[in-house]
Amino acid sequence: MNSWFYRTAGGAEVDLILESSINNLTAIEIKRSLTPSISKGFYNALQDLKPKKAYIVYPGKDKYYLNS
Repeated sequence: MNSWFYRTAGGAEVDLILESSINNLTAIEIKRSLTPSISKGFYNALQDLKPKKAYIVYPGKDKYYLNS
């Protein structure tokens, strides 16, 4: 398994990308806030990378769903 972060000059960014096989990517965004807000840069990165899964990790208990 490979891991890295993703950032472009245009502002697309993901904190952690996991690649378990070719074209099998998981995007993980890490937030410290109990009410996480997801940036446009994260959604732009999802469009660039097209991961099979995407998660937001934060210290709270509530579930937040990503808008497509």
